[in-house]
Amino acid sequence: MSTKINVHQSLRASFKDGIFAAFMAGVTDYYATPVALFLGATVPQVGFITAIPNLLASLSQFFSVQIIYWVGGRVKLIVRLVFSQASFLLCVAILPLVEIPYSVEFLLVFLILAGVCGGLAGPAWGSLMSDYVPASKRGRYFAWRNRTVGAVTVCSIIAAGLLLNLFQPRSYGMGFWIIFSLAAAARYVSAYFISRMDEPPHKKDP
Repeated sequence: MSTKINVHQSLRASFKDGIFAAFMAGVTDYYATPVALFLGATVPQVGFITAIPNLLASLSQFFSVQIIYWVGGRVKLIVRLVFSQASFLLCVAILPLVEIPYSVEFLLVFLILAGVCGGLAGPAWGSLMSDYVPASKRGRYFAWRNRTVGAVTVCSIIAAGLLLNLFQPRSYGMGFWIIFSLAAAARYVSAYFISRMDEPPHKKDP
């Protein structure tokens, strides 16, 4: 017996997910280096923080398909990964407030884990969206979606910078805590909207 899929509702939930995910991306992609410098990162450490999370996030996509079959569904996998990603960003938010040894190293680990979660979720999300949107309409749909999501990303970058500007240099830690906490909260909301998406039937294609 086939399960009825509400494509319209799923696409609407996906669009809302994209809005909150874009806010998260604007903060994490553009303020990871500033928070690393605030924590006292050296030039090589900044290089590692810039390169390694992106590298491992890209490599992790090779394992996404196997993990989908292991978990038992694309929506289920994406929700778990996005929730985990938000939790790691919350850990990043705490680092500027506490004085602990190896804070830069912890930052690198949390960013790697958050990046790998995002990398693993990417192919599953793309597969899901290709089931929702017919091939003849994908160009138009994703052009509209990406234009809106891109605008949110730019606004989040500007808003985070303006918020940080309200703090004095000695209290930047509080500013970083706020913007990364907001990024984590946005990603939690993103996970909620993804959970509202239906799972179309998926056949294994060797």
